[in-house]
Amino acid sequence: GGSRSVRSGSARQRRRTTGKVECAIGAVARLRRDVLLDDNNKGPSATAEAGQQEKKWRSLVAVAEAKTLWASGRTEEALRRVRRMADAFLAASSTTQEEDVRDLKYETLRLAGTWAREARSLPSLTVLQSYLRPAAASKSRSSLSGAKARFALGEYVAGLHREAEQRLNSAEWEDAERVLEGRRQELADCEGALAAAQRRRGGPSEGGSSSSSLQGLQIQIKQLKKEIAEDEGRRREARATVAAHLKEALEAFVAVIARSSDAELALRSAPRLVALWFNNVNNIDVNDDAKTEDV
Repeated sequence: GGSRSVRSGSARQRRRTTGKVECAIGAVARLRRDVLLDDNNKGPSATAEAGQQEKKWRSLVAVAEAKTLWASGRTEEALRRVRRMADAFLAASSTTQEEDVRDLKYETLRLAGTWAREARSLPSLTVLQSYLRPAAASKSRSSLSGAKARFALGEYVAGLHREAEQRLNSAEWEDAERVLEGRRQELADCEGALAAAQRRRGGPSEGGSSSSSLQGLQIQIKQLKKEIAEDEGRRREARATVAAHLKEALEAFVAVIARSSDAELALRSAPRLVALWFNNVNNIDVNDDAKTEDV
């Protein structure tokens, strides 16, 4: 009896959700029809300003359609549409866009970035460079879309920071560190053996007079130095990536708090900022990033 009640309750909830989505899709379709009808009724005397307003309304309807598609589970189509709009906004000249149009651009870019992240359909670098970073570029305090974009950027990069940091603390990373230490020790042993052999021969070997054993040591030393340099380079790059993600996340959350007039976003950003700060409190750069903001 209890299980049937739970199933029937879940079914009713699904029907209600489906009904809401269908109503939203219908409302957006009617809005699109009204916009197109109004556009068709316009005569040739329509002003350039009116044309810009129509273009803005078309974009608003397109964003609303994409949102309803996403909510209804048609995520691929929704993402494809919003990415197409975002790319068009990026290609257009930002100097000629009015503030509300720029706000719509930031919203579209944010949706493209966050949906691509949730769908895992694009590499993280593409999500950042093509969508979330441009979306967070707004300096306006009154731009809610810009504030939402900065918050989305902060959350995404904070997640990348966690993943990169977990990799640095993983057993695989510790194994690689032991391998690197082993190579360093092997290099030191080879260099010591080469120096001893050269001393026994009365000085450094010269060109073709080197014995096969000396040549073997020299080749081994060269290979070890190459492998160690590659390993150390990868480790430096990984640590730099962790630091860069942390810095960007901190700056994004600080920007939401410092620039946004939206109290809810600021309240959501604050604990995330504090958590990142406290988890890296001994990092001097982190302290600077968390306490300063160019406004």
